[in-house]
Amino acid sequence: MTRRNSRTGSASALIILVLTVLVLLGVLSLVTVAADRRLAGKRADWIQTYYQLDAEAVEIQAQLANEIKDKAEADQTDIISEEFVVLARQKLEQIGAQEVQAEIAEGEGVLEISYIVGDTASEQSTQLLEVKLAVSMAEEGKLLIDKLKWQQRQSERPQTDETGVIWIPD
Repeated sequence: MTRRNSRTGSASALIILVLTVLVLLGVLSLVTVAADRRLAGKRADWIQTYYQLDAEAVEIQAQLANEIKDKAEADQTDIISEEFVVLARQKLEQIGAQEVQAEIAEGEGVLEISYIVGDTASEQSTQLLEVKLAVSMAEEGKLLIDKLKWQQRQSERPQTDETGVIWIPD
């Protein structure tokens, strides 16, 4: 009789061990799914913000191109002049672009314009879109705009996650 009880005890211990391992694996799976869901939500927000910034940058580029084209056609002047540098800066600042720079590239005969889309002072937004354009006129009088840089970047201020831990983006 003692033999029979020892086998029953071993089987019960084995079943309890298997159930414990299954519960542990189930809990780990739930934790992983929750982390994946949070990460997917953050990624969706990031992508949505990027495309909003991209659309805003395209709109700014179109408005700037129209302004330069209209001014060049009205005055019949070359766009590679200090007048157009000032015009580009004023238009971009009026539209709301950040960190505006415009200058004539030495020896290249192009007007280089750079600006940042996104709120650099905001505590909420950490994404910015950096744009650099080269503006010139073709031989047939057509306005040419080349995108030299169209790059997303993180703002450089410290951020906190939901636990309050401070980290600085690279």
